[in-house]
Order: sequence, then C-alpha cells, then structure tokens
Amino acid sequence: MLEKTTPDSIEINEKDAENALKGVIIPPHPYILQDIAAVYPDIEKISSIIIKDPSVAGAIIKVVNSAAFSLAREIESVQEAVTLLGLDSVINVVNAVLLKSSFQETVDMKALESFWQASDDAAVAAGFIAKDLKLCKPDTAYMVGLFHDCGVPLMMQKHKNYLSLLHKIYGQDQHPFTVVESHLYKTNHADLGFFLARSWKLPKMVTDVIKHHHNVDLLNKLFGAERTETTTLMAILKLAEYVTKEFKTLGQSEESYEWLSIKDSLLDYLGICELDVEDLREKAIETIEAGTC
Repeated sequence: MLEKTTPDSIEINEKDAENALKGVIIPPHPYILQDIAAVYPDIEKISSIIIKDPSVAGAIIKVVNSAAFSLAREIESVQEAVTLLGLDSVINVVNAVLLKSSFQETVDMKALESFWQASDDAAVAAGFIAKDLKLCKPDTAYMVGLFHDCGVPLMMQKHKNYLSLLHKIYGQDQHPFTVVESHLYKTNHADLGFFLARSWKLPKMVTDVIKHHHNVDLLNKLFGAERTETTTLMAILKLAEYVTKEFKTLGQSEESYEWLSIKDSLLDYLGICELDVEDLREKAIETIEAGTC
C-alpha cells in the first residue's frame, strides 16, 4: 500500500523562495478583493464596491447577459447581475479581470493572448467537470483552472525568451516540465504561481494544487492514495488541461507526455474511463463556447 502523501508533506524552503523571487514583481493582492472580503456576503455592499471599478463591473454585466444565461431581458444593474450570478461566480469574474490587468505594465500582453485563452478555457472546463462529475464546488475548480499557470507571466518578467522555450519544454518527454524550468532558470512557473496565489489569499488547497500540478511522481502517488479535496481538485485540473488541449494551445505540441504519465492513475482515482474523457471533452468544449460553467 502506498504511503499517504499530501502536498503538505513538501515544505517551502524560504531561502529558495527568496532566490526564486529575485527580479520578479508579484502583483499585490488587489484592494477590491480585500474590500469584498471585508463585507462578504452582503450583496448590496459588494455591488457598491464593484461599481467603482468599471472594468470589473462591465465584465460581470457582460457575463450575465451572455448567451449562456438566455435571459428574457438585458441586465444593466450590477446588483441584479451579482444576485443572478451568485457570489462565488462573481468572485471568479473579479479574479479573472484583475489577474489579467495586474500584468499589463510588466509583460507583453499581446504575446500572452494564447496563454489567457488557455487559462480561461481550463477554468471553464474545470468548473464543468466538477459539476458534471459532482466532485466539488464548480467555482473552486474554476478558480484553480484560472490561476494554475499564473506563474507564466511572472517567468516572462524575468526571462524574455521564456515563451519560446515553453514550446520546447512541452515537446519533450524526458523530464517533468518544472524540472526543466528549474534547471534552466533556478525556479519554475508553478512555484512562482504558488507565491502569487498565496499573496492573493486564495484558498490553501488551490495554492497547493498550483504548486504541485506538474509534479508527476507526486500526482501518481496522490491518485493512488485515499481521496482528499486537494487531490480531487488536482485531478479535475489535469483533466481540464487535457480536454482543452492546453499542451497544443500553449506548447504547440501534438501530444501531452505529462498526461500519458498520469492518465491511468488519474482515471482510476476518478472512476472513469477514456470514453468518459471523450464525452467530457465534447461537453466541456460546448460549455466553453457557450461562455459559462
């Protein structure tokens, strides 16, 4: 029987963390999220905070008026939109807007277009999978899908050739993704993403998934051990990455070698087969195109 392994069993070395963060600007925890947390779950007060940020308010109105909701009339009130979406979904929309805007002055946003698309798709797919398989709260899965690769823009701050190398890393099958990054850069996007997520006060199980989502050996151990919320969230993320073909969108690779390394243990953990995966892929793509999870 496998020894029980959890992300908590791997400690963060503060000296390594300090070295990893040299030359990297971690976007601060946005004030709007702090303000919302202070009044949560008061819808009226949350709406009044959102109204003060036109980009966030506009995004929430856009989502609620999308084809996915098929409302009989157009919603113009932020408070009504917040009520219809639900607070957890509203927080996800706020996070999505703020995550993108937080990098506008530090990285080439045009170069990151495919990255943002892949993150958005993974978020929607993760939310759908969580809901369809009744695994966890869809909004938590959406959050981990949105933030799982948030260390990529941070790597770009420090290493201007990072995106071109990203394609080469995806295309090789000799070494785990973050092992190659750490060898070349003395850090990796999963570690940097963990620090950003922790700084933004995301739930601990979300930050744990971000930190370890490319650790193939750990993933296979987790998927072979007893079921936990964090491991289930990790399984949802890896499945979402695969069904949205993130390896092709981001890595320009025709195959996901990481998926091949964890597929059997992940499917056993979730109790599904490859036919189920293909069915989930079709439904997830439909959900992405509809614009909701």
